[in-house]
Amino acid sequence: MKQKKKNEKKKAKRIRIIKVAAAAVIVLALLFVPVKKTGESGTVSYNAIMYKIVHFDEETMYGHFLMENTYFFPNSLKSAERLFDMELNGMEHEFDAVITEKFGTNVIVAPYERTLEAKYAKFINFALAGLSDEKAEPGDWVHIVYKGNLIPTNPAIINAVSWKKCEHKDYPEYANDNVFIDKEYAFSCDSLPFDIMRIEEIYSNCFFLSATWPAPYEIKINGTLPPFFNVGDYVSVTAENIIEGDDGGLRRVEGDMVTVCREYFTPIDDPLVCYKPVIYLYPTEETDVTVSLDLKGELTCTYPRYDNGWNVKAYPDGTLKDIRGTEYSYLYWEGETAFEPDMSKGFSVKGTDTASFLEDALSKLGLNRKEANEFIVFWLPLMEKNEYNIISFQEEKYTEAAKLNVSPSPDTVIRVFMTYQASDKPVSIEPQMLYSPERQGFTVVEWGGTEIRK
Repeated sequence: MKQKKKNEKKKAKRIRIIKVAAAAVIVLALLFVPVKKTGESGTVSYNAIMYKIVHFDEETMYGHFLMENTYFFPNSLKSAERLFDMELNGMEHEFDAVITEKFGTNVIVAPYERTLEAKYAKFINFALAGLSDEKAEPGDWVHIVYKGNLIPTNPAIINAVSWKKCEHKDYPEYANDNVFIDKEYAFSCDSLPFDIMRIEEIYSNCFFLSATWPAPYEIKINGTLPPFFNVGDYVSVTAENIIEGDDGGLRRVEGDMVTVCREYFTPIDDPLVCYKPVIYLYPTEETDVTVSLDLKGELTCTYPRYDNGWNVKAYPDGTLKDIRGTEYSYLYWEGETAFEPDMSKGFSVKGTDTASFLEDALSKLGLNRKEANEFIVFWLPLMEKNEYNIISFQEEKYTEAAKLNVSPSPDTVIRVFMTYQASDKPVSIEPQMLYSPERQGFTVVEWGGTEIRK
């Protein structure tokens, strides 16, 4: 009997321990195991009591807001909407304006017509408390930096953090308008090819932009650039009446400015950046095609815009059209990937011999003349100036890092990805065997590359 009671006590003790352990596991799960929640706008959060990871995907008056951040207790208890407001309230914006009134400790300004602020407010009011004394009077131009959102009252209100008097620069007029694009052979576009661009030239009636990475594009935007911008600044631009044409492999794009905003952008100088992979689709008949990427990394730029993939109508000659009927020659993407290229095999090529080497190599790898021409036009200016280039074509590692999904399934897939490294002398390297499958049926072709800098 006593032994039975002892056994029952031990059993009861084990049950209590199990209950305590189970309760502890539940508490720890609530504290640390995140639960996924998707908002209506596209923002996704992973919520636990002690922390919250939020992938913001929101539209704002300043454009598309994409960011990821981790918040720890007690901020982890706040909703994604509240955290988004916190992020917006901490962001700085800037614009030029002319002073219309100055009274007491407040100033009312009229924003420059090409700024984003002018889209939402004819007049803007802000307090001078805590700002420098600029001795600015009505009629003077000023450059204003403010934090948080513009409140669109009448007049609108901002939280200014700095201001200074500025002068409009006296730029010459661009007088070669008729030769930039042959409008007879140009086609219309819905948007500019890049989200962020670099200012290259400024004129009184237009300015020129380039991509943030090496790309054979010249972009001309008609309109007067706000005076606080300079050559070398990074900007995002919205435009209308956009046209695009080809000039021997160089793409020329022209449009009329609607808005321009400064972008605080650091150019990527990373050996694992995939520059300009482009995808060609050649079905045997007119076909609706869906293309997506499983990328071990992050897409940094796409054209047309990548929205969980591309959906296009493809034609046997390679022409692509989106749902609006806009025509494209290929699908373009750029991204940062985690793959490490294998440079154990390849070629040591003199810079001046790069063009002839690529013509031969790309033919063996399966690119047709048009595809090879576009590859060479893109990469040759970056490679032929080097004394030597150590070149290797990646296959297995690249395709593992950037898996391509195409529906309907293609009959032939050709993916060419080049890595190269500049060298001041030739090096000994085991030659790489180059080959390609024969093109049969629905064929998908992709090419891209990256420079390894060490």
